Amino acid sequence: MIRGRKSRWAMLLCLLLAVALLAGCSSNKEAAEGNKDADKSQEEAIKLGFLGATTGDVANYGIPGKKGMEMAIDDLNAQGGILGKKVEGVYEDNKGENSEIALIATKYITRDKVVAMVGDPCTGLTKVAADIAQKNKVVIFSAGATGTGVVEIGDYVFRNTLLDQ
Repeated sequence: MIRGRKSRWAMLLCLLLAVALLAGCSSNKEAAEGNKDADKSQEEAIKLGFLGATTGDVANYGIPGKKGMEMAIDDLNAQGGILGKKVEGVYEDNKGENSEIALIATKYITRDKVVAMVGDPCTGLTKVAADIAQKNKVVIFSAGATGTGVVEIGDYVFRNTLLDQ
């Protein structure tokens, strides 16, 4: 039960981080382009990608994280979303495999146009996705990547956990 509660808080923290990032990066471009474009942007959802395993050996890490992210998104949308836009989660199972998380992270960025990704709680998997996120200037956040060398990948990579010692 404690692990589930921590996962929900971690997902909420990630979403709040995304809010801060979006607020800092917003512009008055919509106002300059007129109400038609502003109305269109209101309809677009802010997409957040989930990078956890929901099957395989490490599913016990991914399933609570996915549930926490779903709950956090529901809460945000109930409060009006982010910057007046609905928040939408994009979910795929990385199965605890490096090749899968690389494919999923790339797909989230190129096809789904996510603004941020919630990284897998495993350090090795997070490093794979974080390298892709950094190269594409997309925020990635992990609540469990406790190994060294994660946030050092770049300034788009975050975590909220202490290092293994």
